[in-house]
Amino acid sequence: MIDILIERESKLFSYEFCNNIEHINDILHQDFMEYGTSGRIYNKQQCINFLKDLKTDRNIEIHHASYRELSDNSWILNYISKDNDNNIVSNRTSIWIKEENTIQLLFHQGTEAFS
Repeated sequence: MIDILIERESKLFSYEFCNNIEHINDILHQDFMEYGTSGRIYNKQQCINFLKDLKTDRNIEIHHASYRELSDNSWILNYISKDNDNNIVSNRTSIWIKEENTIQLLFHQGTEAFS
């Protein structure tokens, strides 16, 4: 399962994937929300607007990923990301749920990691 979750999470770093609004709409749950590193809270439409405006891939690496099953149809994914363009390391958490045979992102939070 962790490979599936990481693959889906990584798609959101891809210009090619995010350039298609249908792809973003399919991967983000209708009730999606994100707590950004800025402290702002974003809903699905705000994230779609941000992602569709990407001009290149986001050069982000995923490290030390782990997950836990919350229920038969939900998982929490934790990982450390490194944004190579901005030299920012963040602790990230995502909650993924499966509905109608589709795994969608329900919640995401990124918190900058300070050394």
